[in-house]
Amino acid sequence: MAEKIAAYLLSLRGKDGLVRGGEGTYLPGGGFKPGRVEWAAAEHNIDTCFFLQALAKATGKSSYAREEQKIGQALEQVLWLPKGDRLRPGTGEDRPALDVVSWGGLYFLAKNDAKKVRASLDGLKAFALPGGGYSYEPGGTLWLEGSWGAFLLRLRCGEEVGREIRFLARRQEELGGGTVSDAAWGFLVLGGRDFLLSKKFFEGVFLKIAAERTQAGLSTRKNFSCSKIILAS
Repeated sequence: MAEKIAAYLLSLRGKDGLVRGGEGTYLPGGGFKPGRVEWAAAEHNIDTCFFLQALAKATGKSSYAREEQKIGQALEQVLWLPKGDRLRPGTGEDRPALDVVSWGGLYFLAKNDAKKVRASLDGLKAFALPGGGYSYEPGGTLWLEGSWGAFLLRLRCGEEVGREIRFLARRQEELGGGTVSDAAWGFLVLGGRDFLLSKKFFEGVFLKIAAERTQAGLSTRKNFSCSKIILAS
């Protein structure tokens, strides 16, 4: 199945080497327009690179590693903005976006590109909010999912973000837990690390969200990597 997915993704590459956004477009009025999506997103291509890296390792097939390198080269050639020291969100877009900065930083970290990792860390500052957390765009409001992604990059780079993470966890509790992706990203980041969360947040907010969204496959504790989270009563 994984190799079939890889074959499909690779079939979506355009002339510039980037994987396009898929097939079909949902229209604002509720209709659906069939046909290939010509837009290519930085996030999608980073995801594809990580997937192909893992697949090459799992199968022992170097062809997947070669394809990953080709997509990575296209990513930097087409979407990297030298003047802004960041990735564009996608083809035809120049605006800065938090998730592209953080996910791009994680990609460059995996590639041992210290210069671009430093640029990504510096780029997060434009999205930072007082007290902790980040906005989707500079000057915006708190974005939970994106904030967790930014913290993941900073943690991987060895920065101390415990105080900010506790702030974000409390804020997420106050906001009712946020969306499935907000909650999942929070526990993805916290998994395997010793951070203090309230028992109320874990049981009263996170598991409640999970139970309400069983169709998303998030209905039990075992779905999450939370092995070293400390729950305070």
